[in-house]
Amino acid sequence: PGGGVSSNYIFSYVNGTLDVAQAVLTITASPASSVYGAPLVAPGSLTVTYSGFVNGDGPNNLTKKPTVTNSAIPGDPAGAYTLTPSGAADPNYAIQYVTGIYTIQAANLTITANNQTMTYGGTVPALTLTYAGFVNGDKASGLTTAPSASTTATSSSGVGTYPITVSGATDPNYTFTYNPGTLTIN
Repeated sequence: PGGGVSSNYIFSYVNGTLDVAQAVLTITASPASSVYGAPLVAPGSLTVTYSGFVNGDGPNNLTKKPTVTNSAIPGDPAGAYTLTPSGAADPNYAIQYVTGIYTIQAANLTITANNQTMTYGGTVPALTLTYAGFVNGDKASGLTTAPSASTTATSSSGVGTYPITVSGATDPNYTFTYNPGTLTIN
């Protein structure tokens, strides 16, 4: 303080202190994803967003930039996992963190009905399937629900071609594409 004038007073001044509090900076982990069986996004490639920079500051002004850790590990099943930002530092900011979501999406599995033949009046052959797209060493026997194959042909059906359809497979790690086959009666 200073500059007071009065004929009735003599001034003496005592300095005060102005405290500049840290601004609040919120760092949020950006969503990321990969497909079941594929490599996870590399930790150095996981990103964040910022809210609260002031005075023209930006990420490059931080004393220490944040890192992001992923709770998912290679081989984890399809689902949602947590991305956790941490480690940022700057004397001008009180840093708060918000977690993000890492999604492992289901892989696509193609199931194809194998073509079959039979003789008119004979027994309908066993309907078999071919799989393409298994990852992580998975096999058909590991599906939550195995697919089924069916045909409209019977042993009394006439000569011709009949569709073999596939349906019913379930598993949280896969989405399914079904390719029909053909049963030919000679």
